Amino acid sequence: YIDFSKGGILCSQCTSSRKDQRQLSAGTIKQLLWVNSGDLKKAERIRFTPRAVQEGLDFLEKFVLFQVGREPNSLKFLRNIRMTK
Repeated sequence: YIDFSKGGILCSQCTSSRKDQRQLSAGTIKQLLWVNSGDLKKAERIRFTPRAVQEGLDFLEKFVLFQVGREPNSLKFLRNIRMTK
């Protein structure tokens, strides 16, 4: 689980029923950490599973909402572009 207010990853025993927690698969967490490592050449070669893509998008959208405190217009715009594809 990811807990935005605590700033990190929690095991299932340490979670509560807070709404700002998101469950991510271990594979998605590994892939996000790999992308975050800063090696963009390696990151370009990563092949994300459809589940990892969806989990990653959901996570990043919720993270932006948590950090900004509202839904930015740019996030709405990007979501609309994804829906039209």
